Amino acid sequence: MSTAHRRAPPSTPVLPAQRPQADAFTPLGRELLSEQVTRIVVDGLLAGTLHPGDRLVEEEIARALRISRSPVREAFAELLTSGVLVKDPGRGTTIRRWSVRDVEEFYAVRALLEGEAASCVAERVKRAGLGALPGIVQTMGEAALKRDESTLIDLDLQFHREIWRLSGNGFLEKVLLGLAPQYRIFLALNVDIHADLAEVATLHADVVAEISSGSAARARSAVRAHLEASSRRMIAGMQADGTTSPTAPKRRRSQD
Repeated sequence: MSTAHRRAPPSTPVLPAQRPQADAFTPLGRELLSEQVTRIVVDGLLAGTLHPGDRLVEEEIARALRISRSPVREAFAELLTSGVLVKDPGRGTTIRRWSVRDVEEFYAVRALLEGEAASCVAERVKRAGLGALPGIVQTMGEAALKRDESTLIDLDLQFHREIWRLSGNGFLEKVLLGLAPQYRIFLALNVDIHADLAEVATLHADVVAEISSGSAARARSAVRAHLEASSRRMIAGMQADGTTSPTAPKRRRSQD
């Protein structure tokens, strides 16, 4: 058949442009505001201006911060999910009163999940490296020399978040990130545990050494032992204070 008699291919129908659904775009600033509210609540606990058992009211917080109730509601939802806040029948939303069992259960879950994350990092270390872990440990040592306890707490959380990220398992990282607000509180409450702040950097350097070995079993064991020891220290601090729930300290030192 000659080219002159060939049929032209059917033309692709042109569909009318569709408008995106209203929920395709998230209003700018909403997440940022809710994150700020979350941090204000957590920092209030660390500073002692908020206490376990305190009742929190969305409307009052929104008025005090001069924002709408929506980001406060979002922050409450996150803090309820992570266990920092609880619904108290008859009282509304309150700050959780942590018990020894709460601490045991929290660290048991973290040891299980983060041990798995560390094993993934070790298996990937030859091709993916250690990321920011060595640098964070070095900065920890510098903060310890300066007695900068607040920075040391932030670096501690950064260290563990980096392990979660380096695991390469997005779902595992997301679950662990959901525990981060409560973890930050446990880092700073009952902090008269490490007499030597330099010990904090040393403990984390030991974890990096085990991960860098490339052995998944050694990395998993090191992280689990690290977190189990943290749990024991915190419980011992609670019992020494004669309390059943962590309370804001006079001084702030990292304990994990």
